[in-house]
Amino acid sequence: MLKAHDLSVGDHVKLAELRVPIAKNERQRLKVLRQTTVMSGSSVGLDFDSHVSLLSRVLKVSFAIYSFFLMVDIIFLCVLQAPMALVTFVDVNTVGIKSKVGLTANCFHRNNAFCSYLMPEDAPSILVIPDVSKDSRFLDNPLHIDSGINFYAGAALTCRGVRLGAVCIFDCQARTDFDERKQAILFDMASII
Repeated sequence: MLKAHDLSVGDHVKLAELRVPIAKNERQRLKVLRQTTVMSGSSVGLDFDSHVSLLSRVLKVSFAIYSFFLMVDIIFLCVLQAPMALVTFVDVNTVGIKSKVGLTANCFHRNNAFCSYLMPEDAPSILVIPDVSKDSRFLDNPLHIDSGINFYAGAALTCRGVRLGAVCIFDCQARTDFDERKQAILFDMASII
């Protein structure tokens, strides 16, 4: 008997249609994602208030922001000097955007999301694409073609040992300045969530 968090027949069909890498533990990954219910708006099992408090102390600033995710995006904009930032969670064929600054979309198809490449457990924890126009995986990507995205950096969000989404930044300009220090900041922020 299928439970709400198990894969349905429709989920299997959607997975078969994907053109992006799929985790070997995809069933477990989706089960954890659905158990956290983060895609539906709540965050069962995820304690963001303590994270906000920790970040406030570490960064020595006061956050009067209603959304933990929005706070993360604002930090990315300031610290990593990126005009666009997202916190995403990757479902079967949809990437839900939990927070955003600089973009208007609420979701992407998984085939079009750069962060989809972070979901397989054997993928690197950080993906940096200094110049999207020079990466053959993304030449026909609508985010590149229609929105002019030419730079992407993302770090995988993990929970219970599986990757659920990413914290990521975008720029319309290709960037070669995303050094190891900035990658470490991105990774650390993803680890806090």
